[in-house]
Amino acid sequence: HRNGDPDDGVIIRDDPAYDRKLFFHYRDRLWPLLESRGVDVSDCYDLLGYCSALSLRLSRQIHSFAVSLDKQWQIGLAGKLYNSREHVLRLLHYRRAPHGSVIAREHVDRCCITAHIAESHPRLELYLNGAWTHYPVERGTLLLFSSAKLQVLCPGAPKAIPHRVIAHDPTDTGNAVERWSMVYFSHVDLLPTG
Repeated sequence: HRNGDPDDGVIIRDDPAYDRKLFFHYRDRLWPLLESRGVDVSDCYDLLGYCSALSLRLSRQIHSFAVSLDKQWQIGLAGKLYNSREHVLRLLHYRRAPHGSVIAREHVDRCCITAHIAESHPRLELYLNGAWTHYPVERGTLLLFSSAKLQVLCPGAPKAIPHRVIAHDPTDTGNAVERWSMVYFSHVDLLPTG
């Protein structure tokens, strides 16, 4: 896919009016969808298997987090997350950019809960208490924060957190750098079903 609203697979966003990046979306339905279309996925078994296992583990961790939110706000979030089939694991590659430049503009995610899993260079910034604050994603940890759908589901819950990404040269020599990261978006359906 190029630009437009991404679905599954590899997406290239090369719109100068937006963020320039390449990303891969994995949803549980991707593997069976590819096979049903006759796509030979034999070269991708390792990647698809890794994404499937990681998505399942993240789904369980976020479900546990949602149970604790339900205790405070009684919104039935855990059940809504459990029943959703729209969770997305995103593997991102930001193109080489000058040190200090904004490579992902300020935005809030459209999902319910965002989990930042890993990054090649620390420079994810969250807008909290009127200031941009750097939040590194340490190895072996998750950075969870509220997104737009959680704010809609529960007006008393934490507001969706604006965030952005800055190009950062870890050698502090000011070189242009590229960035890799992994993010998991937990979605819920806001419309009643039935």
